[in-house]
Amino acid sequence: MKPGGFTAFDANSHQALATTFADATETEVNTAINRANEAFASYSQLSPEKRAHFLRTIGDKINALGDELITTACTETGLPAIRIQGERGRTVSQLGLFANLLEKGEYDTVIELADNDRQPLPKPDTRLGYLPLGVVGVFAASNFPLAFSTAWWRHCIGPRCGLPCSDESSCCPPCYCRISGTSHFSGY
Repeated sequence: MKPGGFTAFDANSHQALATTFADATETEVNTAINRANEAFASYSQLSPEKRAHFLRTIGDKINALGDELITTACTETGLPAIRIQGERGRTVSQLGLFANLLEKGEYDTVIELADNDRQPLPKPDTRLGYLPLGVVGVFAASNFPLAFSTAWWRHCIGPRCGLPCSDESSCCPPCYCRISGTSHFSGY
């Protein structure tokens, strides 16, 4: 293992796994942030339909990981397979839910014009809009390796809102985070 790196561990046997990881350098972190900023310019302009398609594609890719994802998460967390399978199902279902909301116009701008004749008081002009503001940094929790961690924050919340995410997927569980994080965007 190179200095500054770390190794994944089997949560049940407490033995180091074969895969080692290097800590990102400041240059690598800045490169990731710059690339996410570049992606923001185009992704934030995508139509809701394209964002919905993107979310469903991520769900399909999570499912396509099959047993490798479940086995890896179980090895690193010590959680039972049924728990990880449930988290995978919930994550993929929520991706589909957000895709449905995008297609139904849930995040469209709403403009209600003023009504000076409304009683007892005039109604002011109100506007509700969703404006992507920029890159989101993700620091993932490890107690929910799928549902509220790397996959959830980077791939559910950010894309729904038109935000690319730069990920710091914590040291636990690193093998799972590598598998889940790299699969979603390859070939898309």
